[in-house]
Amino acid sequence: MTEFTQEDWLEFEAMVEANGPSTISSSTNDIMFRGSDEKITLEYVRAPFEDSIIFAELLEKDPEQFKDAGFHTILPIAKSLEMHIRLLALGSEKERFENPDFHLSRCLKMMQKMRKDEIGTSENFEGFNKSVPFSGEHLTNFMLQDPKQCSRMIKKAFMIYGQGNPYRHNQVKSWTEIKSEYKEIRKAFKQFSKIFGELVG
Repeated sequence: MTEFTQEDWLEFEAMVEANGPSTISSSTNDIMFRGSDEKITLEYVRAPFEDSIIFAELLEKDPEQFKDAGFHTILPIAKSLEMHIRLLALGSEKERFENPDFHLSRCLKMMQKMRKDEIGTSENFEGFNKSVPFSGEHLTNFMLQDPKQCSRMIKKAFMIYGQGNPYRHNQVKSWTEIKSEYKEIRKAFKQFSKIFGELVG
């Protein structure tokens, strides 16, 4: 993938839309975020990726231990990817990081447009139900970095999330079936992490 087309963005947005916002709500006064009370750090957002490595090691020893191998190895990498972008866009303050209206594809698309100078610097991006403010403490530094590197990071994010998504919804595959795919997405995530670290400073 060299440049994102409008069709690419629409497909990505539809994928994120299918997952819905990160809330379980029975009323406007009863919202629960699927998160935890830990401080939001780089180590925190990397945790699902680190766990996927442990699951992969277990499956190497016993390929039949988990029938839904992608759920335990590939999907956590996609989750870690989204958490990295939350940290970049929303910041490390827990309440902001856990914003239930965060929309991954719209956030990335807005950052891409800002870095390519297609639009001016925006204070917000469109969320699931309402506008979400850019409030990440690392975002200013990110916006000053090489636009080509920023685009590379966004492309890696696009690819990783796309590969992980089927294991959230409708695919159950054995370790034997997904082992090579896991190695590919793990390699891509390491590349993403390296670029992310360089860009956020």
